[in-house]
Amino acid sequence: MASISRMVNEWFKFAREDLSDAKALWSLKGLESSRTITFLCQQSAEKSIKGFLQYLGIKILKTHSLGELIPPILKLHPELNNL
Repeated sequence: MASISRMVNEWFKFAREDLSDAKALWSLKGLESSRTITFLCQQSAEKSIKGFLQYLGIKILKTHSLGELIPPILKLHPELNNL
């Protein structure tokens, strides 16, 4: 099994790739591909949150809902609530 830090790095690597792909698609097609760009941005956010959860040692829920992923983080770090 991969170490925790390796798994965290993988989550963030995948998140960066999704965001990079969204930016590239925006440069090529702009609003014409807004649905796909939005999907890639959501995926990037989801993977970043899952990486942070992994870093904090919090069990990662099998969900794509950002609304379900964020509350466990806010329990440990309520100062992030304003973000």
